[in-house]
Amino acid sequence: MTVLNPRTHPRGAPPSFSLPLPNPNPSRMTDALWWLVCMRELLEPIDSENGGTYANKPGYHNAGENLPDHGLGNSKTDHSIRRAPDRSGLWWKTKSSAHDWTFLSAQKGNYANIQKYTRRLVNAMRDPKDLRPDDVYAYTLGQTDGDPIVEGYNEYTDSDDTSADKTHLWHRHDSFRRNIIGDFWAMWKALTIDMGWTYAEWLKSVTPKPPAKPVEELPVNQTDFTKLFLGALKDPDAQVREKAAIGLAFRRDPRIMEPLLAAMEDGDSQVREKAAIALGASGDPRAIPALTRATRDPDSQVREKAVSGLVLLGLRR
Repeated sequence: MTVLNPRTHPRGAPPSFSLPLPNPNPSRMTDALWWLVCMRELLEPIDSENGGTYANKPGYHNAGENLPDHGLGNSKTDHSIRRAPDRSGLWWKTKSSAHDWTFLSAQKGNYANIQKYTRRLVNAMRDPKDLRPDDVYAYTLGQTDGDPIVEGYNEYTDSDDTSADKTHLWHRHDSFRRNIIGDFWAMWKALTIDMGWTYAEWLKSVTPKPPAKPVEELPVNQTDFTKLFLGALKDPDAQVREKAAIGLAFRRDPRIMEPLLAAMEDGDSQVREKAAIALGASGDPRAIPALTRATRDPDSQVREKAVSGLVLLGLRR
């Protein structure tokens, strides 16, 4: 699967959970949390870095089995395993459930980036209509307004939070509920908040699409199949557009060029991939600039098909 790029991923599109790098500490960190760590660094590749996940100290950075445990709700129990969601699931005893997201500019006194990302999360936590943080986070601490006071929010108490630890002015600390720390879909909720998506955009990304209308089921009593495929290329369903694009391959028809060139800008990578194949098969030199640009497409499959398309185009001319 293709690694998700959080800077270019289309809003409302479903995620990919491929790991960019192997989990460096699988005994103490879930792959899901490591995926989120990687995605955050890709979201801010120049200004941010991983400030840490597992640490053998009190709180969510540690594994539950290492912490003082006098039972559910007991004041002597470490705060990170005191509540029911932090004492259930597959991971609470053995895995870290926290991430420190460090911002290099904030270490130098420029708080613009850490403010942006902390505000996004705190605003989502405060919004009663945004359900994403509710079952994912315990609390967050960071910087929202540029003053020397740490700001945050506690999801358990539904109230603003703070800390005397001034390092939170340059790194955002996120404590996650331990029962979800190995759940990729829970981490996807967290990432879409960081990406600035609305609740509706996240909901669209996890809502199953209705069955696609296969191009094969289009009326067969019409002789102008090129016209049918061109019409399907405008369908709101990406799977229909994808099949329409490949249906136009090897059709020597001047009508197909402009729609296929437009399809190279489609928000769905599989539509762009099939359009690249069709353009390469067209034999029309007008496809060269678009295919050349597509060799730098964010999606590796589109890049591969663009190169193949240029080769095929050269053979057919």
